[in-house]
Amino acid sequence: MPGADEFSGPVDYASQWLWWALGAFALVVVFYLVVLVWSLLGGSRPGRPVDLPSARARALAELDRIGHQVHAGEMPERLGHQQMSVVVRGFVSDASGLPALTMALADLRAAGIPHLAETIALMYPPEFSPSGTGDASLQSTLDRARDVVSSWS
Repeated sequence: MPGADEFSGPVDYASQWLWWALGAFALVVVFYLVVLVWSLLGGSRPGRPVDLPSARARALAELDRIGHQVHAGEMPERLGHQQMSVVVRGFVSDASGLPALTMALADLRAAGIPHLAETIALMYPPEFSPSGTGDASLQSTLDRARDVVSSWS
């Protein structure tokens, strides 16, 4: 056992570790402040104004093309429903600014656009079923899609 005269006091830590810890804490605080400011300033920006008649004409022409290709046997019905969904959602996104291309069916219903949500709901079974067919015929779904595009204001 060491004697009383051999006792040494506690050892101090080097002060550089304190500065490293304070610097790391400051970096975390700055990161969160940058993210907060970026999210506040980077909110939804108004998109460019869309020419609704030309967007409607393009969407209706695409729907006609899809209908003709499916009826001619050049495109499977499942792919036709998938493309119809993309055309209708793209038109709504362009016309309204809603991110309809990335919205789920529940999101579309919550957005308060029941006509659009029900039309997309008709497309879901043929889009995602293994057989590629659903309860509604392609023609009735096409008619509903045309109605959504035609009646959008």
